[in-house]
This record gives sequence, structure tokens and C-alpha cells, in this order.
Amino acid sequence: MVELIKYRLKATILEPMIALMIIMFSITSAFTVVMMANNHNNIHQIARADASADKVLYHTITEKKYLNEELKIDGLKIEKSVEWFDKTNHLLKIKILVYDNKRKILTTRQSVIISDEFNGK
Repeated sequence: MVELIKYRLKATILEPMIALMIIMFSITSAFTVVMMANNHNNIHQIARADASADKVLYHTITEKKYLNEELKIDGLKIEKSVEWFDKTNHLLKIKILVYDNKRKILTTRQSVIISDEFNGK
């Protein structure tokens, strides 16, 4: 009969230390993921701000309302500024800033358009 070779596993301090390092790395990674998810809780407000900025830009161009304005839409403050982009009075730069209630900028939009009929300064 074949005898089983019996040997005793001699563990050193190295194996538990490596195991603890793996556990600490896993916990740290999980904590980082959770913290990053908690910091992005205003993603819905930023999406609303993006949609509002696009809407204001679209209405400015289609209705040709090239005026500096401050609007309030869905609890967001929107500042629209229109200025000449060049000295030939053919290009307009439209800049839209969207703020929350704490005056923190949520999103911005900038667009340069050709203006054929608005030639006065």
C-alpha cells in the first residue's frame, strides 16, 4: 500500500499580512466607489440645467432675441449675454450660464452665429 506523505504546513507571518493587505485594498476600493457615487447626487439638476441651456439657446437663435437677459426656469437662474465676436459686425457670440440657488455654475453654453440683420451696435 502506498503511504500518504504527511507533512505539516508551516505558515509564516507573511501569508496573514498579504491577506490583510488584500482585504484593506478591497475595503478602500469599495469606500471610494461609494463616496464618488454620493458626490454626484445632483446629476438630475445638472441634466435639467443642460436642457434649460439648450432650450434658451434654441429660442434665442430661432426668435432672434439677441438681448442680454436673466431668466428663471425650473428654479435655475440663467444668464444670457450676447456680444459681437468680431469687428465686422457679422458674428455674434451667445454665452449662457446656468446657476443653482447657491450661485454655483451648473453648466455653460457658448455659440457663435452669423447675424445678417442685426448690424447695429
